Amino acid sequence: MPSNFKKLVRDRMAKTGESYQTAARHVRSAGEGPPVGRFEALVLLFIRLAKARREEYEADPRYRTRSSTGEALDHAIEDLESPPPCDKAFNEAIFAIPQEDVWKLAAVMYAGRDNTDLLTTYRGKVGNKRVVMSIVEKSPLDEYLEAGLAKAKMDGFDLENGFQGTSK
Repeated sequence: MPSNFKKLVRDRMAKTGESYQTAARHVRSAGEGPPVGRFEALVLLFIRLAKARREEYEADPRYRTRSSTGEALDHAIEDLESPPPCDKAFNEAIFAIPQEDVWKLAAVMYAGRDNTDLLTTYRGKVGNKRVVMSIVEKSPLDEYLEAGLAKAKMDGFDLENGFQGTSK
């Protein structure tokens, strides 16, 4: 891990105008930042998938009239003969991960959206069978996950080990 990570991030921010979190993600993905753990890598994957999905919906004229609610998004998907490629990739990924990781992902998402405590949020999600839908229906999911990841880091929450022993 290079000791000049913050300098690399700040240099990228100055060059691109990106936020700290976005610049840090790009620096990490270029292999220049500190290593991330398995779950953090999973969160970063879902940030990329959710961003691609949101951008595809925003670019497609069939979805320009949709609201930001999941209900309108679901209605638009039902009108298609087959789901858009972004949905297919996202759905394959969300249904391929263990249920425990889905609950953790939901905790990061809600912590980012509502600025709540990760552990308390996680405890409220464990056992919830609708949690996948609560993740899938969020249009700005990438933004919620980025904010949740930033909150975890700011609070010093260990995403790899902090959830252990907290299940109901």
